Amino acid sequence: TTASMAVVSLATEQDRAQAAKDAVLGAMVVPTGKSYGLPLLVDLNIAVFLAMVFAGLGFIAFDGDDLIRWGGNYGPALMQGQIFRLVTSLFVHGGVMHLLNNMYGLVIAGLFLNTAQPNWRMILCYLITGLGGSIAGAMLHPAIVSVGASGAILGLWGVLLGLALFGDARLAAQKNVILINGAGFAALTVIIGAFT
Repeated sequence: TTASMAVVSLATEQDRAQAAKDAVLGAMVVPTGKSYGLPLLVDLNIAVFLAMVFAGLGFIAFDGDDLIRWGGNYGPALMQGQIFRLVTSLFVHGGVMHLLNNMYGLVIAGLFLNTAQPNWRMILCYLITGLGGSIAGAMLHPAIVSVGASGAILGLWGVLLGLALFGDARLAAQKNVILINGAGFAALTVIIGAFT
């Protein structure tokens, strides 16, 4: 009976571990009434990328002209009144590595932020910080096609780091993990940006 209780206990632990993994995966990609902010952002970024792939534009990297056609931020187009590009460019990525890096940053920041800024607040932070990044990019480099969620995600990391560093009790226990992951994402963003 002791052996059978141990087997039942092990099975229960495995079930709990699997349920926890499923919950985390669900929190990242499946919008629910309780958790929809992060999944909607992730799903929209991935959906735009897949639409570009299935349109036959590539996978590893996309051409600049295609990025402009799909809503990339581009100074001359902005000057023609296509202001929507300041937002649409936040969901267009230059290729698969660009997308994967940004989704890593978004998911990690989003999972931490879910406790402090869930759902509509996270979406609002994403859009406001991304819009700021798009405007800055267009002003500093108007002739360069700019795409990707990096500005929005770095903005989310800024919000997250601000909350963690200034003592938000909901994030106090994860402060060191937040700092390490934030530094890692920032470094990857700089490295990928230098090569694209």
